[in-house]
Parts: sequence; structure tokens; C-alpha cells
Amino acid sequence: MSDYASSLPIRTQNNGDVVVNIADGTTKTQLLAIDSTGRPTIKLDDGSGNAITSQASGSQRALDVGIDVSGVQIDPRQIRTLTSSDVVTANQGTSPWVVAGNGTAGTPASGVLSIQGVTGGTVVPISGTVTANQGGAPWSQNITQVLGAAPSATNALATQISTGGAYVSSTNPLPVTIDPAAAGTPKNYYTDSASVAVGSSVTQSTTVGGTTGFYVQQVYCTGEGKFKAIVQIETASGSGTFNVAFASFNSTANPNVIIPFPQPTLVPTGARIQVIMTNNDLGASDLYSTVSGYQI
Repeated sequence: MSDYASSLPIRTQNNGDVVVNIADGTTKTQLLAIDSTGRPTIKLDDGSGNAITSQASGSQRALDVGIDVSGVQIDPRQIRTLTSSDVVTANQGTSPWVVAGNGTAGTPASGVLSIQGVTGGTVVPISGTVTANQGGAPWSQNITQVLGAAPSATNALATQISTGGAYVSSTNPLPVTIDPAAAGTPKNYYTDSASVAVGSSVTQSTTVGGTTGFYVQQVYCTGEGKFKAIVQIETASGSGTFNVAFASFNSTANPNVIIPFPQPTLVPTGARIQVIMTNNDLGASDLYSTVSGYQI
């Protein structure tokens, strides 16, 4: 028997005796969804069939909305650069610069902005020359004056020197390189000892002269055979206390010993420089030493 396009009346005895599905007229399997709370799930489309979307906003869903102007989508939060056709009104609202232009409404003539003061609550235009005083440090003095006077030998310009990325101070001293050649006189202190026995030592001592002292730059030692050399410097004139500066040995391949001082060392006037040489050869040997530097 064929189906007829007619309504079928249904009468039930109790509520809920009939369960009804709502479906799409074309796709019969496309049913309306109902959740456990009895709420239907609905999809919204625009007139062209495009889905209208949303996004989470806290515990709710917010509808996605776009603004389109002449075919160009505009972000309402967008910040854009003002142009000459834009009109902007800015209100300061309080003193001291509430007065615009030259004291009256409008734009100052010839692009000149007048400055106005306030006396007793009344705006008073200021004309003529305005003198502004800073009133205190640090920029109250200009480059032509130091403490109110021109820089000179008795009124020096204060400066700060930095080294290693920090200003020079008691904890960051300025490194200084001494050039004894600029103020001193070249001098060599030579000493020799003849026929030093095997295994014996001789002390070749030099007392420093000069007004201030002697800058040691190098010690030169040589001999007929193998030897050991120790260089000692007295702490002060007549102190009798010596600090060892260097110790060195020669060899058959290198019979001479040259001891350079990386930094010229000042030995005060009257103090002694000692080169203690020990004969390490198989027979008696002559031993020689020369202390070179600048005497000042």
C-alpha cells in the first residue's frame, strides 16, 4: 500500500507515550540533537549559508562579530595614525597651562606662542624678555665658568676618569706605568768572582746610588761552566732583610742567564742588590753578573 501525504492524528493515554524525532526534510538521518537537560543544539547560518561562530568568554560563549567598511574589515580596537583631516580636541583641565594661544581663544598670530602667568587667580599675559634661573646644582654653571669664574690654573675644571668601566677611586685606582728612562740615567752594576770552587757560592753585592734609587730592568749572569743564580733585593737601606726576586740555572746549551724584570723595580738609595752564584760545574769556575737599569 502506498504512503499518502496526509497527517496522522495521534491520541495517547499518558504523557510520553510517543517519542518524536525532528529531521531534515532532505536528509532524513539528520536529526535535531537534544542534550540531557532537554536543550536542543542549534547551528546558525547567514543568508549565504555561512556558519555564524562564537568563542569562549568565561563561562559563556561570545558571538564572533566583524565590522566591514567598503569591503575592508576593521578591527574596532585598532589604533591608527591621525591625518590632517582628523580633528582632535585635547582638554588639559587644570592650571598652569589651561590658557591657549596668546591669551585669547584662537591661534597665535604668525605662529608665535605667548606665555602667560597667573597673578591672584587672574591670567596675565607676559611680554618682553623672560629670564629663567635654574637656582641650584648641577647645571647652574656654564662651560666658561667654574664656581663663578673662568677656568684657570687656580680654578681647575673638575673631571672624572674611568678605568675598567668605573670611575677612579680608592677601590678602583688609576693604573700607572713608570718610565724610568724618561727621568733616569742608564747604569750597569758589574761584579765578577774568580776561581769559585765546585759547589761553593759567592754573593755579588751592589749598593744602589742615586738621589732616589735604582730601577732594576735586567740581570745578566754568565760563567765558565754550569751555575745557579739567585737575585735578592734589600727592602731598605741597611735593613739586612732581602726578598728573593728570581732564581735561575744555566746549561751547556744555554750558558748565559738573562733575567728581565717585567715591571721596572725601584731599589731605594743605599739598599743592596745581591746575586748569589753557585758553581755547579766539575771544576773551579769564574762567575760574572751585571745588574742593568736606570739610576734616578
